[in-house]
Amino acid sequence: MDTVGRLIEARSALCFGLAEALSDPPDWMAGSGIDWPLFPPALELARLTGAPALAQAVEALAGIPAEPLPARRRRYRNLLARPGRPSVHLYQSLAVDGRLAGPTMLDLEQIYRAVGLTVFPGELPDHVSVELWFVGWMLEQAVSQSPQRQSWSALAREFVRQHPARWWPNLARSLVELEDAVYAPLGRLLSALTAELERPVSSRPADKKRFRVPQMAGSCSLCGFCAQVCPTQALRILETDRETGLVLNTAYCIACTRCVQVCESQSLEMAAPPPDGALPRVLYSADRAVCPACGQPTVSQAELQAVADRLGERPFWLDYCLDCRMKLNGASLR
Repeated sequence: MDTVGRLIEARSALCFGLAEALSDPPDWMAGSGIDWPLFPPALELARLTGAPALAQAVEALAGIPAEPLPARRRRYRNLLARPGRPSVHLYQSLAVDGRLAGPTMLDLEQIYRAVGLTVFPGELPDHVSVELWFVGWMLEQAVSQSPQRQSWSALAREFVRQHPARWWPNLARSLVELEDAVYAPLGRLLSALTAELERPVSSRPADKKRFRVPQMAGSCSLCGFCAQVCPTQALRILETDRETGLVLNTAYCIACTRCVQVCESQSLEMAAPPPDGALPRVLYSADRAVCPACGQPTVSQAELQAVADRLGERPFWLDYCLDCRMKLNGASLR
């Protein structure tokens, strides 16, 4: 599939995912945001477009913590009943007409029926989840084998202009202002997606030459701080009995540069990804040290050398594991 096709497909999948996330929470919403099914298309769209707002939304999405499903559903119900605070309108008729089941809802119902669709049982046609699903469905037709596939993308953009663009931005802003751990990030994502859907799909996606990922610029201590601050877990420290490695999966990188900023030794820099950049690759590795007393593997040789460099020497006890160091100290005290 070419880049434009991937762009349409990512838009469609993200619409479907957000449609579920902004209705009664499904089972998968109990997990952390990075494990949600809408995370991969959001990440793909951010990478394809290079849009800062999408990258920031993906970063916020990755920070959503796991929570039991009943608690998730209470959060959703609280959106609809917030005493003493402005309401979050999840229906277009409420946002535009000032009342539920207004003229806007009837217009939408006619649009759906014109293409042979019926609204889900138990939900009104102008709920944000239904509109998101409809946009996703139209974009899905645009990458199908349908003879009318070329017109579906334009139809989706026109629908967004006439309906979602009139009220999704305000809804997104209301969700962000909640400062809720779950729905504020979803508000950011809805805002970024709305802006993306208003652009012609034929617009040139982000120039791949402009996209940068972390690469090694010098010797690494394998301290792991870069992996700890990576919002999408694109960087990870992987360890075996013999080796410690810093591994990058560029498919999850959003070029936020946090890793570069936190690296005290300036071992990382942002550079163009290699041709096989979608594959996980080891950026740096070092053998693990072995305790000379008990033979158990300890930390990496790179970490030991970094500590020795800080101390200005390499004392003999540095190579020992913590348990054996305590035994050494006890013996020296006696």
